[in-house]
Amino acid sequence: MLTIRRTCWSFAAICIFAGCATTQTPNNPALRASTQLDPKAAASTQLDPEAAASTQLDPEAAAHALGERLFIALQKRRFGDAEETFDDRMRTLLPTEKLAAVWNQVTGSQGELVAWKPLPSTQIPSGLVVPYDLTFQRGKLIGQVAVSSSTSPPAVSGLHFLPPR
Repeated sequence: MLTIRRTCWSFAAICIFAGCATTQTPNNPALRASTQLDPKAAASTQLDPEAAASTQLDPEAAAHALGERLFIALQKRRFGDAEETFDDRMRTLLPTEKLAAVWNQVTGSQGELVAWKPLPSTQIPSGLVVPYDLTFQRGKLIGQVAVSSSTSPPAVSGLHFLPPR
């Protein structure tokens, strides 16, 4: 189910999740470092489709790698690359054009995305939910990325933007 709603922050919230959060999982401290790209670094960053798909990564590391790919692509407005991280259901519910429209609405009110940092993930029946502390030019949001463990390779099965806690 795709839900787009407005909040007092005047940004669109997208919620496409396969399950509900049940158990807290340990966070990988090595992955908690803030990710911040200056424009030159962002322009030179290559999106490696195989990076997040590596079966050698544990599920949490794979989820973090997918989140990184997703936010790099969104920051660079490469919506097709962002969509490549999605599972089939997400591609159907949130095609490139809709993703671009939602992202343009978010950045229209918050400014460009300048940094993101993963927060402790939560186990759900279908995989993991990794919240990210998103820093924009004019504000902060939480971006929740659900990653399905039932697909091979793992894929983004949900995306939700909400006000900071």
